[in-house]
Amino acid sequence: MTKKEIIKTIKKHSTPEMWSRIIDLHETSIKEEWDEPYSIKDSFDHIDDQSDEHGHKHLQTPCRKVNIALGVYVPMTQEQIDNTVVSHGKKWDFKLGGVAYRFSHHVNS
Repeated sequence: MTKKEIIKTIKKHSTPEMWSRIIDLHETSIKEEWDEPYSIKDSFDHIDDQSDEHGHKHLQTPCRKVNIALGVYVPMTQEQIDNTVVSHGKKWDFKLGGVAYRFSHHVNS
């Protein structure tokens, strides 16, 4: 994806509250002198991961939609689901609209 396509995708799926959380996360990473400040793309995944614990469950779906559109998560075929073996937990990272998604290991940061 080009930078312009990424921006268009983020604008399509994000909300003002989500942007507020992203800015807060970025500012915290700078204030606390983390090794690297959170990038905007990383922030969507972080907010998704932390949404249950921090009372931001309503931001989870928009964050996931952005990550799907950016290729961070990819849909799984029924064959992939059938061939996935796990010792515990689910075979996918999450489901959205009845579709199972998993993290893509082929994402450019």
